[in-house]
Amino acid sequence: MSKMKFFYPVIFVLFYLFMTVTISAQEIIWKCTTPEKSWFNCKKPDFSQTDKDTISEYITIDSKIRYQKIDGWGGCFNERGWDAMSVLSEKQRTNVIKAFFDPVEGCKLNYGRTPIGCSDYSTDWYSYNETPGDFEMKNFSIDRDKKKQIPFIKEALSFRPDLKLWGVPWSSPTWMKDKKDIFLTDPNIQEAYALYFSKYITYYKREGVNIFMVMPENEEPNIQAAGNPVNPFWTHFNNDMAFDFLRNYLIPRLKKDQPACEIWLGTLHMNQFDFVEKCFNDPIVKSYVKGIGGQWGGDVVFRQMKNNYPTLQLMQTETKCNIDIEPLRSVNTNDWTYAIDQWGLIKKYLESGANSFMLWNMILDETGRSITNWAQCSPVTIDSRSSKITYNPQFYAFKHFSYFVEPGSIRLKSTGNFTDQIAFVKTNGDLVLVVQNSHSIDHSVKIKFDGKMIQPVLPPRSWNTFILKTSGSN
Repeated sequence: MSKMKFFYPVIFVLFYLFMTVTISAQEIIWKCTTPEKSWFNCKKPDFSQTDKDTISEYITIDSKIRYQKIDGWGGCFNERGWDAMSVLSEKQRTNVIKAFFDPVEGCKLNYGRTPIGCSDYSTDWYSYNETPGDFEMKNFSIDRDKKKQIPFIKEALSFRPDLKLWGVPWSSPTWMKDKKDIFLTDPNIQEAYALYFSKYITYYKREGVNIFMVMPENEEPNIQAAGNPVNPFWTHFNNDMAFDFLRNYLIPRLKKDQPACEIWLGTLHMNQFDFVEKCFNDPIVKSYVKGIGGQWGGDVVFRQMKNNYPTLQLMQTETKCNIDIEPLRSVNTNDWTYAIDQWGLIKKYLESGANSFMLWNMILDETGRSITNWAQCSPVTIDSRSSKITYNPQFYAFKHFSYFVEPGSIRLKSTGNFTDQIAFVKTNGDLVLVVQNSHSIDHSVKIKFDGKMIQPVLPPRSWNTFILKTSGSN
């Protein structure tokens, strides 16, 4: 009997230790990508009771200090992406689109950008109405989009029926511009162009594609951008012209015809804070416009706008097309260096207050070339000769965010002398930490959160996402 009394406490202690180890193992998920191996599970680090003195770099997550809510992640639908997939079987094409949009296994994209008419990644220039003087838009047609754009979108919708689609034009119809592609400010033309937007929303809805938001112009007002050449893929506005069209024509037209469709300002290019202030100092614009889209250098505007107008939604609308190489437009650098640049761009925009982040082209052929012969990058490349599908490093740099940082997550304060990191809390209370190790050797780091600590060794040149489960999560 005395022996049994002795064994009871021992059994209890062993059971407690077993359960503690088991719970600890379940409380951490660590996903990693390196140049040699993509998207694999790392051995889960144990919780540490004491610091290892040899580890000097650390990250501290403060789950009590919270910033903006994350609304989601997206990419742009372009004709050349659909054409790139034309060499694939139907099953292969479906799998590529699944890799982006599937809400279980894919990148979980929940936003989609679509050009209103052509973009520089259409197969050639076009608009929905090239009939001069057709102010009533009697000859408006999206028949061109029914061949490539809409099938592309519908494949994505088959995985994400809740996909939030938005549109923006690169160019108005040619008869609405002069020979230098500057928009004509004739009131009849401005009224017709606003109707053009409304028709686009209506005709897409007839095809089963709902547009939840539009922006007035790609890279507006681009007439003032330094070094911009005359380009048929742009309609040039200055600040006053862009403001007048938005306030006096587009807002009244959509308010009347498309009350469910939002208008956001954008897509802004570089620092255009004066234009933004002009718009939001106007009570009509301020009351109707729900958000701002910015790309490339637009994060400067984001920081200012988040302070001045904290309720505005901010979207990074187009990830950087390439890295700064010479000559810039000659080759698409779908390599690890470009992906590191992209990882940093995501971090920069999120820390500037962005609520959502958009890829540019999702899929291109091996050349990556636009109509203007600019070789740009893409997360997925499809070789037109061999049909080989390549998931480039950028795909995984992006997925390390989009897969785990779900809509509704909130960015957290995270500090420390290891700065290649950014933290979030999910709606279920789990903490998400995305970390980059840019070093060419293993790198140890202490991660402190909610009174706990782990001390993982990050593989060389890696992206890492840690899910740190809390007691209140499932």
